[in-house]
Amino acid sequence: MLSGASSSGKTSLAHELHQRLAEPVCLFIADDCFPWLRPAGAEDQLEPAIVVFHRAIAQWAASRRNVIIDGALPHGKPTLRNACLNALGAFRTYIVAATCTVEELRRREAQRPDPRPPSWAEEQRRDTNDGLPIDLPVDTSDLTPAEAAQVVLD
Repeated sequence: MLSGASSSGKTSLAHELHQRLAEPVCLFIADDCFPWLRPAGAEDQLEPAIVVFHRAIAQWAASRRNVIIDGALPHGKPTLRNACLNALGAFRTYIVAATCTVEELRRREAQRPDPRPPSWAEEQRRDTNDGLPIDLPVDTSDLTPAEAAQVVLD
C-alpha cells in the first residue's frame, strides 16, 4: 500500500512498481475509484463505500493475487482508517510512505492536470501517515519513479 499526501509521487511509483514486478499484480488507484472525494470532508457521505473498496481489494488478495494500492488511508478519522486496515487484516500489508519536500510538493501540485483546492497536498502532508505502521518511507523529492521503485524493491 502506498500512502502519502496528494502529489507525493504515489501514482508514479505505483505504475512503476506495476511494470517492474515479475509476478501478476493488480493495481488499485483510489483517485480513479473515488475522484469525487474533494474537497476535504466529502468522504463523510462515502465512508461505507471506502470500506467496501478495501474489502474488495482483500477479495483480490484472497484469490491469490498480489495487489498494489495507490491511495492514502483516510486520515483524521481513526475509526474509518482502522476499518480499512482491518478489511486487509488477513493479509500481510506493507505500507510504503511516499514523501517529498514541501517545495517539491507545491511544484507538483501546481503542475497537476486535475486542479485541487489550494494547499490540498500541503495539508495532507502534515498528518496523512500519522499513526500508520510504516514499513518503508521513500522520499521521492529527488528520485525518478524508477529510482523510487528500486528503493521499494530492494
